[in-house]
Amino acid sequence: MPVTLGLDLDNTLVVYDRLFERLSVARAWVPNLVASRGKLAIRDYLRTQPGGEGQWRELQALAYGPGMAEAELAPQAAESLDRLAQRGITLCVVSHKTRTAPLQGRQVDLHASARSFLDARHLTWEAGGPLASVDFEPTRKGKVRRIAARGCTAFVDDLLEVFLEEGFPPSVAQILYQPLGACPADFSGRHVRSWVEVADLVLGLA
Repeated sequence: MPVTLGLDLDNTLVVYDRLFERLSVARAWVPNLVASRGKLAIRDYLRTQPGGEGQWRELQALAYGPGMAEAELAPQAAESLDRLAQRGITLCVVSHKTRTAPLQGRQVDLHASARSFLDARHLTWEAGGPLASVDFEPTRKGKVRRIAARGCTAFVDDLLEVFLEEGFPPSVAQILYQPLGACPADFSGRHVRSWVEVADLVLGLA
């Protein structure tokens, strides 16, 4: 049967740990050892420091805004998307992302930065890539509605909360992408640790 795979963007298709490490170390806001542990470790450390919440917000605006050009695709994501597209799977990004964020007295367009990132890597349909559509929604509820509107038969996300959101279509297969850590015991969907596993699983649904 036809399969439409919905994809979350941040921390699922695109990963930011090295980018947050570089940004925080360059500003000497976080010790190198903490920064090397990734984005969440940086966030948790800053939130214990005076003024750290503001620094964390600035790092986010930089990483998801003008700095996103230096972010990375998740390992084996590009190859897996090509493999899926070649087998006739429709691919669409549905991301929960606010439109703008304040950065040093101005508003930066997070949607434009994300589109530029995907275009530069030839992932969007317009750039000759496998993604048939890219949608950004300012709320999680809006994201769930868009997943339904796009006719997704399966969805990949790193956040369990998305699948638990009221209104998430029960007919959509839930694929939780978490390379590290154990799958929550009460999760009824499928847990995958790599994009190769995502592709193998989705091709099994086709």
